[in-house]
Amino acid sequence: MTYLLICIFLLVILMLVASNTRAAKLKRMARTLNLRYDNQVDSVLSPDSSAQAQFFKQGLHQFYHVLTFRDPGSFVRVCEDRIFSSPLDKKPLQAYTLVTAELTKDTFPSFVLKPRKSEQADSHPLPADLATRYTLSAPEGFSLPSMVISFLKAHPLCYVECTETALIYCEFSNASMEQLQPLRFRALQLIKDLVKKEDVKQVEEGTPKPQLTDEQLQAQILLKLQTASPRTPRATASNTHYIYGLILLVFLSAMMFLTWYALHNWVAK
Repeated sequence: MTYLLICIFLLVILMLVASNTRAAKLKRMARTLNLRYDNQVDSVLSPDSSAQAQFFKQGLHQFYHVLTFRDPGSFVRVCEDRIFSSPLDKKPLQAYTLVTAELTKDTFPSFVLKPRKSEQADSHPLPADLATRYTLSAPEGFSLPSMVISFLKAHPLCYVECTETALIYCEFSNASMEQLQPLRFRALQLIKDLVKKEDVKQVEEGTPKPQLTDEQLQAQILLKLQTASPRTPRATASNTHYIYGLILLVFLSAMMFLTWYALHNWVAK
């Protein structure tokens, strides 16, 4: 009987440890907020946006613990980005919490804002208090909105990149569970300040193009994101804890039977 109690105690400890891992906490967060959770995906943006992004062209990026938020006008993803120098490496060079956004309508101005390295020359003019911290690569005539400049002055050093329909935001740290939502809200603030609204007063010439509804646009973007993230089907992820529970139940039943058999046969003899 002592051995049975020890086994039960160990099982309880293992279950408590498993339920407090980062993956388990993120799954509970996803269920609570009605989000999509993927343990690992191949890309956090649609294929077209990923191909345009400069951020993903340096090193090999693997994306873990991915939460997908469906916000008005965009799909926002928060994940752990592990960057490797080669496919053979087992340990990443860096691991950062990354926020990406894919617009379902409207567009962004295209630019790359990254922390300054001492040897880098100015590629685009910035305000004096930002020029010592950042370099900006952008088309001729582009300037950061005043709200974005205020944001950069008030927040930690970060990387911001916009393609026509996607945003990448990284603060070069691995955020804790409590920091994920504030990090996402900072990215949403940037989206709000950077997005270029479509001009509804534009004069249409010839036959007007058919306009998709917001729901149709969001469905298209979600389909692209799911196509780029085939590794972890949602149904499989949601049923994993039932499989673990069944295995533990079978193991516990076997231990109880062995204990009963030992008490009634070996001890009696």
